Amino acid sequence: MTDVPAELAELRARVSALESRQDAEASLRAMVDLDLSTVSTRLGAQHRLLLALSQTQSDHTRMLREHSGLLAEHSKVLAEHSEVLAEHSSVLADHTQRLARIEDRTQRIEDRTERVEAGVQAILSLLGGGEGHDRAPA
Repeated sequence: MTDVPAELAELRARVSALESRQDAEASLRAMVDLDLSTVSTRLGAQHRLLLALSQTQSDHTRMLREHSGLLAEHSKVLAEHSEVLAEHSSVLADHTQRLARIEDRTQRIEDRTERVEAGVQAILSLLGGGEGHDRAPA
């Protein structure tokens, strides 16, 4: 027959090995559970971060649209003002040219007036002998 004490010792050794293996596997399962918990926590934090980022991006997009609208309005006003400025610049240039011509004509009139006055003085000198005739006769 078979040796019962030897079989019993072998079975005890096998049970002991199985219990050791079961303890090791339980320890590994506990570590896996801990790792899964950590991953789950991190995924939750990342999910909340993505939601917050999405909201912020939506807010920034809305603000960008508002600013783009304002910029378009300001660009239109700037274009209108640029046209008015160009018109005023043209009118100013025309007036500046006219003023230069007027000043030139005024200078020529003043030059002629001085020559006429000198001529009148010469005539008065010839007529009256040059004494006491500082002004034209009344």
